[in-house]
Formats: sequence, C-alpha cells, structure tokens
Amino acid sequence: MRTILSDTLVHILVMLFACLTPAGAARAAERPAFSVVAVLRDGHAFNRPHDVIIQNHLAFVPGKGGSIAVVNVSDREAPRIVWSRLDPKQLADAETVLVVGSHLLLGARDFFSLDIHQPEHPVWRAAISDRMRADRINGMVRRGDDVFAACKHGWVAVFDVRSPAAARLVDAIDLRKKYQFQSPHDIDVFGDHIVVVDPDYFGRDGNPGKIGVWRVADPKTHRLMASNEIFQLRSHDI
Repeated sequence: MRTILSDTLVHILVMLFACLTPAGAARAAERPAFSVVAVLRDGHAFNRPHDVIIQNHLAFVPGKGGSIAVVNVSDREAPRIVWSRLDPKQLADAETVLVVGSHLLLGARDFFSLDIHQPEHPVWRAAISDRMRADRINGMVRRGDDVFAACKHGWVAVFDVRSPAAARLVDAIDLRKKYQFQSPHDIDVFGDHIVVVDPDYFGRDGNPGKIGVWRVADPKTHRLMASNEIFQLRSHDI
C-alpha cells in the first residue's frame, strides 16, 4: 500500500509539470495522455504520503508515517528530493500542508510552521500542541490572516498566521459535540463561511457522510467571530 501511494503521488507531481517549457510540451505531445515520465521512491521521505502542495518548482509532501519532504520537480523526468525529515513521534499523522508566503504550515497531531526561504535547509519556527482543540489536522485553508484546520477528532481550529513564524491558536470549534460531525476531513472557505466535510468514519457505523456550512465572520464587518458567537446562531443560519 505504501509503495502504491508513493508512486501515485509522484506520478501526479511529475505530470503537473509536463508542459512547463516548450521543450517539455513538445516531448509531452509525443506521449499518450497520463504517461508516466518519472517515479521517485523513498521510504524515508515519503512515509505514507497524504497531501501535496506546489509553489514554483517545489512540491511539499507530508506523510502520515511522520515524514515531510521537499521535492524539486522543475525537471519532470528527474524529480529530486532536496530535503526531508522522518520523525514518527513528533510528526505523527502529518497529513496536510499549506504555503503562506515564505513559510510552510504542516498539520499533524500538532501544528507546525517552517521557514522555507532556503528549501534545502528549512527552519522550524512555530510548534503548537493542543490535544484538546487542535489534533489530527487533516485539512487546512486560509482566510486572510487566519487558517482554519479540520481536525479528525471533531474540531475546527483557527490559527492566526499574520506572522507565520509566530503562528498562534486563537480559537476552536467543537463540531462533534454541537453538530455531530464525528471526523472532519477537509475544509474550505466560501466568503464569510467555512465548508466542512465529514465521512463519519467512512460508513463503519452505517452512517452517511455529510457536509456542513458555518458562518464564521460577521456579515457586515467580515471579521472573524468567536466560537461562542457561532454556536449562538439559529439553526436555519447554519
């Protein structure tokens, strides 16, 4: 399973860059669609890879097994790892990444911020641990100065990232207790609202998955509301 996941992820990475240059486009035109042009395997750098985000020519890949890797994909036929770290204890359940300026945000059991000015030598900055409100982060999205994180234990955490190097946890919403969202897996922003998906343990208990929409900002000022204000909304406002 790990090999299949790694191969699939790398295939996607290299295909995304197949037509970045005229020469690349010409070579790509000679191949059938979805032809594999490169495969990069590394059990240390890609330990159960779970997500990917690309900035310029770099791909950032977290792994559920406790890994994080930076991959140079400028040459689609020869992607190469420029840096990686494997730490199954500290980086357990590393599942999602988000780039904010020159920093990489990493969601795992904890929330991390890395300075990636020099991608070959990332510098670890913020590390936020709160196993009640921010744990098992599986998806993140940015809204202005705030990042919303969907946590698989039933919460949505909100981080202030005005200074990514000093990111801080400012609030959290318990969707499991209030709205029976058992295992939020991803999140996106739609204006003053967040949209959260919950597979409800992928049907193990026979329950259907669901999607929820919450207003998280004041409709007039568009400023973030506190979690207790969100809970006071009437049911038809949600």
